[in-house]
Amino acid sequence: MKLLLLGLLAALCPAPASYGQIPTPKATPLQIGDTIPGHLSLTNIHQFPVDKIQLSQLKGKLVLLDFWSTWCASCIEAFPKMQALQQTFGDSLQVFLVNAYPADSLPKVLATFQRLRQQGRNIALPFCTGQTAMAAYFPHKFVPHYAWIGPSGTLLATTSAAEVTEANIRKLLAGSQPALHTKGDRMDFQETIPLGVNNNGTSGDNFRYRSLLTGYIEGIGNAGGWQTNSQGLVYRFYLFNTSALMLLKLAHPRLFDLPTDRVHWLVRDPGRFATGSTEDTLLYRNAFCYDLSLPPSPRQRVMEFIRSDIDRFFGIRVDSASSAVPCLALQARPHRRQPPADRPGMPASDLAALLHQLPALGGLPVVCQLPPDATVPLLPENLNGLSRRSILRILRQHGLQLANSTQTLTHYFITDKY
Repeated sequence: MKLLLLGLLAALCPAPASYGQIPTPKATPLQIGDTIPGHLSLTNIHQFPVDKIQLSQLKGKLVLLDFWSTWCASCIEAFPKMQALQQTFGDSLQVFLVNAYPADSLPKVLATFQRLRQQGRNIALPFCTGQTAMAAYFPHKFVPHYAWIGPSGTLLATTSAAEVTEANIRKLLAGSQPALHTKGDRMDFQETIPLGVNNNGTSGDNFRYRSLLTGYIEGIGNAGGWQTNSQGLVYRFYLFNTSALMLLKLAHPRLFDLPTDRVHWLVRDPGRFATGSTEDTLLYRNAFCYDLSLPPSPRQRVMEFIRSDIDRFFGIRVDSASSAVPCLALQARPHRRQPPADRPGMPASDLAALLHQLPALGGLPVVCQLPPDATVPLLPENLNGLSRRSILRILRQHGLQLANSTQTLTHYFITDKY
């Protein structure tokens, strides 16, 4: 048995949390409403007046413990937002960036902040490393994870990033309780076991074939993958806490490759397929989990099951039509040399997609007429805002050109089935 993770799917799915189990010492996890123990301390603190402090010494402030890791991109991307909140509320709020992962050594953490500074993002928030004991009191399986400690020294909430907003902080400091979605990670959940098996994630019974589509399920993250047997036949596919749009693109992969102006939404309720973000509470109301288990089958046959399930559930159909239209063809200039293998490059199809979005090219479709596996140099210039003449000049310098052409292009039309 082997588990093949879908890197592309993971990149396109909204991802409120990254996975990571922390080995923690014995402790009684704190519950919402519990008073923070007087001995509970943050240690190894940097960018703070002291390197150790008891949480009880911070009474009178709202304290946000932001649990993160160096491998969690969404955690690090949220640091500027957390710093802005700290600056907004001043002494009424104290944010700590808490790293509880043993593999995240101090040099590794310092290197993360150094990279941010090199990008022009100087994070001055206090951070601490080696906080496995703290994670035992605030257990979690996915980061970022936020523990809210009220001015009276009680645990007010544990949340994901979506709840960390200026409005919610203002309400808490004013003495009111906002409706915060509680992030309750299921510490015994195993993503490699189908949902419902041995009550994994949710309850279920034995089955030989199962196609399960649910709403948002708290605490299981947003992984996706194929499981295959030793012959390479698929017996399971799963995708957790993803959008309706992601499921639709899974069922109809061609929709991934097309510019948005070649995909036409003609459904009664296009809002169902809006792309939510991790900062939007719609993530909880408009996300789905899909889990398909079946007898070992070729992937093409499995895709037929997936397409049938998704189209049937959402009541839509996807049709296509082709027509000849004026366009610009991305071509190699005569005698163009292929860039050296060690030179940074990008797929030629990606460059065509980028050029397609530039207003200076008059809104004409850009199609790639280079070989399917062709690469082109990474262009050092930012093409946005340049004139058509400047764009063509830059392409010429890299052995490329745009030629007027007429091509047969396919448009896709998404309509209600019923």
